[in-house]
Amino acid sequence: MRHSPSLYLAIGDSITVGVAASPGRGYAKLVTGTLARAGPAWTLSRAARKGATSKEALFWTVFSPRVRLLIRYARVITLLIGGNDLLYAYLASRFTRRPLILSSAVAAYRRNLHLILYQIRHHSPAPVFLLNQYNPFPRSTFATAWVDAFNSQTADTADRWGIPLINLHELFTGRETGWIDGYRNGSLSDIPLIGPKPIHPNNAGHQAIADAVAATVLHE
Repeated sequence: MRHSPSLYLAIGDSITVGVAASPGRGYAKLVTGTLARAGPAWTLSRAARKGATSKEALFWTVFSPRVRLLIRYARVITLLIGGNDLLYAYLASRFTRRPLILSSAVAAYRRNLHLILYQIRHHSPAPVFLLNQYNPFPRSTFATAWVDAFNSQTADTADRWGIPLINLHELFTGRETGWIDGYRNGSLSDIPLIGPKPIHPNNAGHQAIADAVAATVLHE
């Protein structure tokens, strides 16, 4: 792989893949375009998969030669992960009626996030930007409590590592209707057992994330 001084590496799950956005309108692609307009040409690489959890992202950083190489040559790295950790823990606790699953998921997320950043720093001194979770279900006190619990761990980890936190939770609050694809009532009852879930950003939501990421990256 030839060294690229302008490689942007976006690590994450379906949001980073660009699910629910029109082709080329996912936030990572939009960030790349903004960076390119601000300076030399940038290229985008993703380490992302629909449904990925923090455990899977950690696996990539430890065992994937491709991802380790991308980390090594990246000039900017963003990390948006954890939404599926929470979603899967919620579904598991709902069907097993074991609420401790959620507490365990928060602890595992914190541990995985720390280890991901450790792996990144082991391979690269590039600036890393950590994104937290917006809440697709703001009318649910249950969802609000657990999104806050995950975001608290994200903020503590960012502070511990001394890296910028891009606050998607604050960005999306009050704008969910216009920025989340398929948004209905903002309640957990909106989640179907089968089929698409109203959790992903639409084009406007991806644009908002991209604007926040690009502004933070260019400010550093």
